[in-house]
Amino acid sequence: NNNVRYLVIEAGPAAAYIANKYLSTGDESLLKFSIYYFSELEFWKALRVFNEEKNPTDKIMVLGFDFDWIEVYSYVIKDILVAKPEYKEDTNRIIKNLIDQLNNKTTDKNISGLNLRLEELINLKDSAFINDISSNLITLSLMAGNKVPLTAQITRDKETYKNITQSIKHFTRGNFFAQYGISHVNKTRTSLTTLLHKSPE
Repeated sequence: NNNVRYLVIEAGPAAAYIANKYLSTGDESLLKFSIYYFSELEFWKALRVFNEEKNPTDKIMVLGFDFDWIEVYSYVIKDILVAKPEYKEDTNRIIKNLIDQLNNKTTDKNISGLNLRLEELINLKDSAFINDISSNLITLSLMAGNKVPLTAQITRDKETYKNITQSIKHFTRGNFFAQYGISHVNKTRTSLTTLLHKSPE
């Protein structure tokens, strides 16, 4: 009723990709990645029913501007990126390198390095590759540019805030509803809420 078309979760863009994939497919195995989903399973089921009854412009899309963890990150990279003969040599080299790294017991600490490779991949401007991933380009770009640290400190909120203000121009179908824990909505100190409240955007 308030024209909310985007649900912002306290998680990263890879986690949001998985939530959106669940909403479109109904595959509950996707929700195994986090207690975040399982603890609110009835909500996600209800949101899927809501979306199924709406036309494309009225569906709720899930967004994540916080940090990701490696299991979710790895799943999304492997789900989207596939080397193909029609891609440039450098494109396939980076894709294979990313997949190899993710298969080699990489950890949350390695995500920032992986993001540099992902950014390099996007910047190659390989038209065949860009065309294939067009529906996921925003997700990959959000992942590549995500510098939110794995911490509860104010630097996390500041980076999350940057991700939000740099990215909301891509999402213009309606209003946003954000769901965050109490430390991020504390008005007595600098937090995500106070940063957003002061923002002219």
